Amino acid sequence: MGDRAYFVFVSEVHQEVGPVISTHWGGGNALYWLTDVKNCIDPGCPEEVSYASAQAVIRVNAYRPEQPSNVRVFSPPPGDFQTQLKTLKSKRFSPGDSGVFLVFVDQDPWRVENYDGSGFDEYTPHEGLTLLSNKLASISRVKALTEDDDD
Repeated sequence: MGDRAYFVFVSEVHQEVGPVISTHWGGGNALYWLTDVKNCIDPGCPEEVSYASAQAVIRVNAYRPEQPSNVRVFSPPPGDFQTQLKTLKSKRFSPGDSGVFLVFVDQDPWRVENYDGSGFDEYTPHEGLTLLSNKLASISRVKALTEDDDD
């Protein structure tokens, strides 16, 4: 029940993984929230991962203000940068429903990858975002990263 999703902002340049933002409702609205977040951040902001994470919490929480428990924030998985990314992309980590959205903030537009979710239509325009979904051409790469973790 619900439409769960996790959002994680990532900087490959700084090898930084932000906190995991979890929502129980409205995961299908992810790209609209991410577009709003992108539009409120100055390009090159040195605190982009933490600031984007905070802005995402505000937008996700505003979706259902009558249920503030809709949003949870928790620490990213342990390990070095590459281990964290591999864990975040694994099926075992996913909440199901809309899955995990990794948002890479070093590029403009931001690169958004969706793992183990319902994916999104690659032709849906979202200004400032480049979308890569496990439902699109990247499926073989995603499976290769997660296959070992599905034991």
